Formats: sequence, C-alpha cells, structure tokens
Amino acid sequence: MKLFKIYGIMGCGKSTLTESLCETFNATLWVEPFEENPFLPLFYAEMVKERGTSINRFALPLQLYFLTSYMRQNEDIQESEGLNIQDGGAFSGYAYTKTQHNSGMITDTEYDYFTSLYKLHRDKLDINHRTLYIDLDPSEAHRRVINRSKEDTSRSNEQDVPLKYLSFLDECYRETFEELDIPVEFINTNGLSKEETVKVFKDIIDSVQE
Repeated sequence: MKLFKIYGIMGCGKSTLTESLCETFNATLWVEPFEENPFLPLFYAEMVKERGTSINRFALPLQLYFLTSYMRQNEDIQESEGLNIQDGGAFSGYAYTKTQHNSGMITDTEYDYFTSLYKLHRDKLDINHRTLYIDLDPSEAHRRVINRSKEDTSRSNEQDVPLKYLSFLDECYRETFEELDIPVEFINTNGLSKEETVKVFKDIIDSVQE
C-alpha cells in the first residue's frame, strides 16, 4: 500500500487536484468528510455572528468530529491495496485547531485537550505515507474560496471566511509540520494553471511508482 496525503489551505485546489491524480493513476481517493460533519454549518454561522473574533462554541466539536472520522478512515486505508491518495487528513484538524486557537475561537483548555488527544492517538493517525503541501498565496486562495462559495451551494457557508483566517491557517500548517516533525514537500503552485499543477504532482507520484 502506498499513500500520499495532500494538504493545503482552503481554496488551494486540493480537491480538484486529488480527483485528477486518482483518475490518472487509477488510485483510491479518500476525501475530507466535511459534508458529513453536522458541526460545520453551525461553526460558520457562529463565525459570521461573532465576526470570527471570539469563542466559537462549535469549533472544538467540529474538530473532534473530523479527528474521529479520520481515525476510522485510516483503518480502512490500511486495508486498501495499491496507490491511495488522501485529500487532507487528521493533521489538517491539528492545523485548523491551532488556527482557531490563535484566532480566539478555541480556549486554551480546549486546545490543550484536542492536542493531547491527537498525540495520544497519533499512531492511528500518522500511518506510513508521503506528505505533499500545496503552497499557494492565501490571497489567491481567498479569491477562489469566495468564487466557489457563489457557484457551489454545498460551500455557501464559506463566503464569509476572511482572508486573515486563511493567512493564519497557512502559518499554522507550517508551524505544525515543524512542531510534529513531519517530513513534508512544499510544492509552489503560485502562477500555475490547473493543468500545470496536476503535472507537477503527477511527476512526483510517477517518480515513486517507478
């Protein structure tokens, strides 16, 4: 079993990229369970209400739901053969929780609780894989998020996500890679078209397949 986990902030093109790669390599795609998370619309509604500047009572349950979902997903991945590509993963929850803590949405106590749970179950979350990070300027990612929230009703909750939040998220991803000592390859996609981005990642996977 070979597993690539592809990370990146909202709007970086992660879902489009992973779908294209799976089609190219006939790989198994494992997606983020965001549509199944009942706390997600509540979290965004609270973010709008409080303008993302105070405690969000749905932030912790949101991330705990993702954490347990990824634990179950990883169990299934370990039973899967061939090439597997995961759109995000449990590490995303760690980075998002750090972002929400830095933004004042999660208390110190809640943050400590989440990180202790993550580290306790890390052996079930960080199964053997190769980590790739889509490196895209937060301002461009924000532009894409706003556009897709208008075009895709399933993502309409994202229309009020501020640029500052995405900038925090990018910073927290980088900090957390270092904090958890996770080997990661940063792939600069600034200025690249969708097709060019897919080719860059395809070449990386090709090099491993050979």
